[in-house]
Amino acid sequence: MVPVTTGLAQAIDYTAYKDAQGHALNWRYCIAPPTDVHPQLTGPMAFDPQSVPHTSSGDGCMGLGSYYDFTTYNQSTQGHLSSDGLCHVARHYPSPQ
Repeated sequence: MVPVTTGLAQAIDYTAYKDAQGHALNWRYCIAPPTDVHPQLTGPMAFDPQSVPHTSSGDGCMGLGSYYDFTTYNQSTQGHLSSDGLCHVARHYPSPQ
C-alpha cells in the first residue's frame, strides 16, 4: 500500500478522477451520509473550484491544475484571525487571486 502524499496529488486532475486503468471513479460511501446539508453525491468524482479557473497550462497564476493546487488553495482561503473574520493570507506559491 502506497501512502497518499501531497507530492502524489500534483499529478491528479481534481475535475476528473480516474483509477489506474483510466476509468472514471464514482463517488462512494461506506455509510450513507446525512443529506440535510447537501444531497448524496453520485456519478464521477470531481471537485468544483467555484469561480477559480481550472487550467492545464501549468501556470499557477492562471488557475488550478491539480488536486494539489486545489487543496492548497482551498486550505489557504480558510485562515481566520481569532475566529472573528478572515485574515490576509500570503501564499508562497503561484495562485490565482
